[in-house]
Amino acid sequence: MITFGANYISTANIKKYSPSKQYTDCAANIVQLMPESKRDFKAIREVAGLWRNADFARDIRDHFEGTRVAPRRDSNPKFYYALTKQKNDFENLDSSSVLGIAEVTNNSEGNFRIDYIQVDPKYEYNEERKSASKYKSIGSAMMKTFEKILDFRKITVTPVFSACEFYEKLGYKVDIANLDMYLKK
Repeated sequence: MITFGANYISTANIKKYSPSKQYTDCAANIVQLMPESKRDFKAIREVAGLWRNADFARDIRDHFEGTRVAPRRDSNPKFYYALTKQKNDFENLDSSSVLGIAEVTNNSEGNFRIDYIQVDPKYEYNEERKSASKYKSIGSAMMKTFEKILDFRKITVTPVFSACEFYEKLGYKVDIANLDMYLKK
């Protein structure tokens, strides 16, 4: 298959801090990254390098590279997404415009797992932050977009403890037996 880079998937609404010191709605774009694309590989590698202390970004980069080197032929395909403030020319994704990235696995028909989701660390929610972040609601926008674009029966996440409240606010339920959280249609 010939591909030239990231494919536009959907617009997502995030919040941007305005000069009036309030958050206003701001459109961003979800794109699907293509492992076959050298441009996408370069962009995801740059994102992982730019986002210091972002372990999930490095994990996503490593898995993306592994998929690129040895394409998956199994029944559980992986998909890679980025949320970007870039407005066009997605086949030339600008890593400095990427606000979040994610790795999603289709476990079976209608059952998806969000393996990793990473927001640019400078925009992650942080109660101790003394000043307002330029952007917010990035992770929520990504998850809401996945719920909209994936033809799912069930979406599962295995969050780090500090993210459990985030997923609960989005309507995810705890599954104690499997130590994860899920959302069903």
